Amino acid sequence: MLRKLQILLYTQAKVIISYVYDVGNYLRYNGDSLLVPKKERLYYRIIVDAHSIEKGLSLKDRRPGFGQEKIKRLMNEVSSYDTSLGAFPLEMAVGALRAYVDLHPPGEPEQPFVEKVRQFVERFNGLDGVALTGGVQSAVLPIGGPALTLLEGLQCRRSIRYFDEQLIDRTTLLELVRLAQGAPSQCNRQATRVYFYQGRHQIDQILALQGGARGFSQSISNLAIVTSDTRAWRGSNQRNQIYVDGALFLMHFLLAAEALRLVGCPLNLAVDSRVERQIRDVGRIRAGERLIACVALGPMAGTAIRFARSPRRPIDEVVSFVTEE
Repeated sequence: MLRKLQILLYTQAKVIISYVYDVGNYLRYNGDSLLVPKKERLYYRIIVDAHSIEKGLSLKDRRPGFGQEKIKRLMNEVSSYDTSLGAFPLEMAVGALRAYVDLHPPGEPEQPFVEKVRQFVERFNGLDGVALTGGVQSAVLPIGGPALTLLEGLQCRRSIRYFDEQLIDRTTLLELVRLAQGAPSQCNRQATRVYFYQGRHQIDQILALQGGARGFSQSISNLAIVTSDTRAWRGSNQRNQIYVDGALFLMHFLLAAEALRLVGCPLNLAVDSRVERQIRDVGRIRAGERLIACVALGPMAGTAIRFARSPRRPIDEVVSFVTEE
């Protein structure tokens, strides 16, 4: 009995030590840390703020003059950015700002502000080696028809915020989850769960806590929350696998929705512990399950849509070929 207690205490102590390591590592390298060079912090801040503008531009019912404070901050960030880390954040941000100008015709009340943005964008026109890739794009997408192949789904998956407000039938939702269950799972634990919500009041409560669906939340009539069960994991070495497994399932879930001709938009659940508990209470999610993401789902409203361009980083910034010494 004493031996078992010693082993239990030892394994739990390793968990605590590993989480202390995680906390120290995050404090040292997170995007607010003063120990991280400013140019490295700006790289990701610019991308996030530029994408926020892209999302606003992609809404079905965009609000004229939206995001002025965020745009002012983005222009300041771009002005301070050192392109020695790569031009991608600048290209994405200026492209998004150019699209913002293009979508505000002359004569609107917001024109004085838009003119300042236009003058800022003009500073980068014709800059050697800089392609303004950010912004939005329009497309006419097919509704119905045969399911997409895997390659088609990988190539055309987009986060789309144009939803038909009709409810998705349960047979389709169950098929969606069945397809997503093809995701790899460590030792086949399959610890991921999905909660579906189709009640207006409950969806509104969850999205108010989530905070990332402003401007299109009222069109969301089908909401999913993907979770992963902490009980499936043991020991310090598995402490982060709950999120790896959950994210793999989430990606399969989104691709399955694409294959079934549904449109979906993942909504992050980067919330503090207090809000996580509130979402769990409202959503009636079992204690011990960690929240991975919300997903807004639905048939697409019409065929002609706009969506965030969301350009991808140059592949040479992403890939490293490590040679043997």
